[in-house]
Amino acid sequence: MFYAPDAGLAIQVAHSITERARKREVQSLAKLSRVQDDIRRLVIVTKEEQETIAVGGTSIEVIPAWRFLLQLAEPGALATDMP
Repeated sequence: MFYAPDAGLAIQVAHSITERARKREVQSLAKLSRVQDDIRRLVIVTKEEQETIAVGGTSIEVIPAWRFLLQLAEPGALATDMP
């Protein structure tokens, strides 16, 4: 897991979101969001999947690596209001 506290961003990376990986990655991010009040964006970067997972009153973005990297190239990329 990667955590950028200044941006309020937590990132997990998984090749694919199989049921086993989904459970593991979602649990890790959900646990971190419960203990770190300043997290505003939870992301799972995958090879090609994209979806939003709702868990415990928050949402986790699942985005493909290429989209995540393009977002990083944008000005203010670590801001929490990325599309």
